[in-house]
Formats: sequence, C-alpha cells, structure tokens
Amino acid sequence: MNVNTINRIYWPLQIFGWLAYGSLLIMFTYMTKPEALTLIFSLKILATAIIAIALTHIMRSIILSRKWLDINLVSVLPRIIILSLTVAGLLVVGTRTFSYFMNLIGEGEDTFQISRIIVDWIANSILILFWNSIYFSYCFFRKYYFQEINNLTIES
Repeated sequence: MNVNTINRIYWPLQIFGWLAYGSLLIMFTYMTKPEALTLIFSLKILATAIIAIALTHIMRSIILSRKWLDINLVSVLPRIIILSLTVAGLLVVGTRTFSYFMNLIGEGEDTFQISRIIVDWIANSILILFWNSIYFSYCFFRKYYFQEINNLTIES
C-alpha cells in the first residue's frame, strides 16, 4: 500500500471519527439537557473536532517522523502516553481558548474553572489514548498483513 492510498484512507477516517465524536456529544446533550444545545454550543463542538483533527494529525506526524511504529511496543508506550497527555492538554487549551472568545461576545460558561479543566484533560487523555490504540492497531495489522504476503511470496 503506497502513501497516497494510506492518505486516502487516513483523512476520511480522521474527519469522520472526530465529527462522529462531536455528533455523539451533541446527541448526548440533546438527550440529557436539551436547553444547553445552542448554536454556540454546537460551534464549540465543531471547534473541538477541528482542533482535535489538527492535533492528532501533528501527533501522527511525530510518530511517523520519529519512527515509533518500528520500535517495540513496550519501549514506545511511555512516549505515547506522554505525547497523548500533552496533546490532550493542548486540546483543552484550544477548546478553552475558543470558549473564552465565545464568552467575549456574551455566550458560554466560565472557561477557567480548574476542576473543569482537570476533568476535560483526563477525558481528552483517555480519548487521545484511544485514538492512539486504534492507530497503532491499524499499523500493526497492516504491517503483519504485508509481512505475510512477503513470506508467501518468498515460499512460492
């Protein structure tokens, strides 16, 4: 599979995944607290998805440029955890900054409650670790598949 084929798969899945996450947040909010579902809230969810797409793409670029996919999983795991925590923190900063600007026009909630920031950081960390587990699983199975094809070619 060449780079163009991988990118044709990567970008639609990346965009679909984050927009699906945003849609689930909107649906959950509608079911639990419909009065909170405003245009500003929806814009915040969209901003979160856009920021997440950008940050996880940067994270993927770091993983690829440092060749972490070629390193033993046990050795790369601490790096992935640190990178995930950092990206989750940046996601919180990005979404909180967007919320701050929404507050300037008179919409939104208090942006800088420390307890809320910590909860968001933990939730985003879990989400980014989940993203990494999907990405590493995909890369592992793709590598395994091509290794099997190579082995069959050598045997025949």
